[in-house]
Parts: sequence; structure tokens; C-alpha cells
Amino acid sequence: MTTLKPTLPPGHLAGIASTVFQQAVEQADIAISITDAEANILYVNPAFARVTGYTADEIVGANQSLLSNKSTPESLYRTMWATIANGQPWSGRLVNRRKDGSKYLADLLITPVVDASGVITNYLGIQRDVTDLHRLECEVGDQKALIESVDDSAPVVLALLDNDFRVVLDNHEYKKLMGDLGMAEPASIILDAVRADLGHGLGPARDGALAFAEREIRVDPSGGKPARWFSCTGSWVKSV
Repeated sequence: MTTLKPTLPPGHLAGIASTVFQQAVEQADIAISITDAEANILYVNPAFARVTGYTADEIVGANQSLLSNKSTPESLYRTMWATIANGQPWSGRLVNRRKDGSKYLADLLITPVVDASGVITNYLGIQRDVTDLHRLECEVGDQKALIESVDDSAPVVLALLDNDFRVVLDNHEYKKLMGDLGMAEPASIILDAVRADLGHGLGPARDGALAFAEREIRVDPSGGKPARWFSCTGSWVKSV
């Protein structure tokens, strides 16, 4: 027995696809705009209004440059326009301005839209407000720099190891020790010596708990250098 599936005419399918596309763009949680070839705004979705503060009635017909905070270097704009005018997509971050005058950092993607003959007719812009993300990145970077500064000022050898006991952060004294011992990574050698001295595994892995304390261990450098003795203490640190 043959079952025949109903088919829809191509025009109807195109209409369905167009409707779904429009609904997807309208409901997308990312700001989308469409401009003409001169960057005059023809369409914005509701997310665009939430990010910029401009409603569609207020912004449609205006030039996209209305959003510029005038603090982005002109060289970046020249690069952007040279790229998209050549038919290539461009992505980057710009400092934009909302309707209320407040600044925000926009993570922007602009894609040229061409007609059947390859002529650019429109630009599709997609942007995210990454102001809070950028602020967090800066705070993390500042904290990392502060930690490294404190580590480097310590008169002892410091090294932070990951779960695979690979060094992910060290200080100047550790780097000096690498040169003195002629070893690429003395932390693993020292840790093996600590384990051998303990005769058992490290202490329980709890944040702030000691893995071992004041263990006297010997390291024999390469090249006939004299043996070195170290007093070593290790603590567990919780990753976040």
C-alpha cells in the first residue's frame, strides 16, 4: 500500500519560511538592525530597542552613526567600512551611546547583503551589550595582576599547580630556582620528593587545607651541582 504525503506549493512554503524568519528575528534576544547601503536604518527588532533605548519609530530613518559615542578611533571605523564595502563581514567592539546618553560597549557583527548581481544593497547588524562582561574581564585582569604582583614580591618560591600538577602560576623566585637547578619545571620534582618523604598521599583536598607542611626535602640538580635542601609547605586552593 502506498501512502501519499500532501505537498505544499513552493510559494506557500516560502511564505511559511518568511513568517518563521520574521518571528525568530522579532523574538531574538540579541539586537538586530538592517540598514541600506549608506547605513540608514530600515528595521530594528525589539531587542535593539531594549539595548539602545530607541524605539523603532524613533530610530528608523536615522543613520546608524546616531549610536556612536564619538570615542571610538576613526581608524577602526575606516577599517570597518573598508571591510564591509568589500563585501566581507566585520566584527569588533565599539563604544556606543544609548538614547539617554549613557555609554555601552557593543560587540558588533556587520554582514553585507548583496543582490543577484553582487551589488551591496543592505547591511545586517547584530550587536550585544557586553559592558558588564568587559567590566568583569577588567576586574579579573586587575585581580590577576595584583596576585602576580604580591607573588613576585614574596621572598619565597611560590607555584600554583592545577589538578594535573602542572604549574599555572609562579613568581620570580620560582623562575630563579628553575635557572639555579637547571630544570624546566622543578615543582614536579619537589612534589615527588615530598610524596616520597611522606610515604603516603597528600592531605585531604579541601579549600585552604594543608596538603603537607614544612617537609624537608632534597633535590639533586643536574650538571654536577651540589644538592639543595628545601622546607616545603603546600595548601589546597579551590578553583572557581
